[in-house]
Amino acid sequence: MLTQPLQSLTLEQETIIKKYEAKWLKLIAANNAFDKNAAAEAINTAYTIFEKPKPTIIFCDSQYHAFKIVLEQGICKLESGVEYDLINKLWNGIKNQLNPQIARLICQSNEPIKQIISQYKSNTINQIRRQLDSEANEQQKKILIRSNTYIQPEILASYGSQCDFCISELSCEYDDKIWLVFQSILQNCGWIITLEKLVNSENGSLNREKIVIICEKPIAVLSD
Repeated sequence: MLTQPLQSLTLEQETIIKKYEAKWLKLIAANNAFDKNAAAEAINTAYTIFEKPKPTIIFCDSQYHAFKIVLEQGICKLESGVEYDLINKLWNGIKNQLNPQIARLICQSNEPIKQIISQYKSNTINQIRRQLDSEANEQQKKILIRSNTYIQPEILASYGSQCDFCISELSCEYDDKIWLVFQSILQNCGWIITLEKLVNSENGSLNREKIVIICEKPIAVLSD
């Protein structure tokens, strides 16, 4: 446990950071067995932590099929998923224990992993957009364009890496439950797409339904 804000990193610690980057890059692209029960439990637990109603969870075998499902939902909008709430809360708590300069150094060290995953993500989404462009109406095309903003595996991996380093190497205090749930989501889910959909209730009014679409791992693009 840190008793006061850390003022500097040793050369050894700066080197070790790279090992955590490699660990989380491997984790996010790992070809794990897809455990739907574990994935659903992790997502539902995350919603419970933030006192949100549990979402409707849909599983699919690729990002391509995930976007096909999005386009079939009718009136809907993309949203940032609860996994980002988890890692933001975790990192903010850890960051407060660090000297601002050290926090910036740790974040900067994770830029390579962000760039690698971000480039892959952009290429993947652009490929899917080309495949679905002829099927999509104007509203659906806007959703495809905006997806690059709401789907950010590069953020999850980089923040996971820096939190892992601070917890394991710097002995920072952290919320154990949030950390375990976040790791479970990353281990058991591929890309996650979160959206809000308007649905008709029995009395004719419109209600908002939260939908979470989970892709299998590893990350891959499959088309019909």
